[in-house]
Amino acid sequence: MFNALSSVVGGYFSNKFYLETYLVKMQIYHNDMPEMLKKVDGKKKCLMESLLKRYREMVGYDEFLNIKHMDGTYKSFRYKKRGDKYVITLNSSDDRFSEFVAPEEVLLNKNQIFLGIYKPLAPFLCQLTPTKLPYHIYYRLSDEMDQLVKIWGDVEMLVLSVEALLEEIEVAVDLKI
Repeated sequence: MFNALSSVVGGYFSNKFYLETYLVKMQIYHNDMPEMLKKVDGKKKCLMESLLKRYREMVGYDEFLNIKHMDGTYKSFRYKKRGDKYVITLNSSDDRFSEFVAPEEVLLNKNQIFLGIYKPLAPFLCQLTPTKLPYHIYYRLSDEMDQLVKIWGDVEMLVLSVEALLEEIEVAVDLKI
């Protein structure tokens, strides 16, 4: 029984490490992509934009954000954009407990958020201002997080595609093609 449990736990942490290894690369590429896109044109630019779009869809860039709590931990929320602010609704859920807790909207600035369902992994990418939320909040995103862990193979393929494209661009520049 203990061996089975330790195998399951070990498998989970192994998959999480593997996923985060590739996600940190994609987060860095994503951060640098606007500058990279200025330097390329034609087919390579189209490929980079396509890979960027796939990454954003994969991590829910236009649907989820992460905030940094005062204790340094991160929490994911669905968001809506209102002008230049990001709005999250606390105590909102689809399950049976939501009717007992009043929803509360919180407005956030760009320096308080990291877009996408997964927390920022590269420290230099995200110097977020910690956000103080009410002590008792109810919000559940476990289904979306589970889904992201299930697609780690897709994340790996995306990173390999970006790396291959960047290597091709580097070779083309070196060879003056």
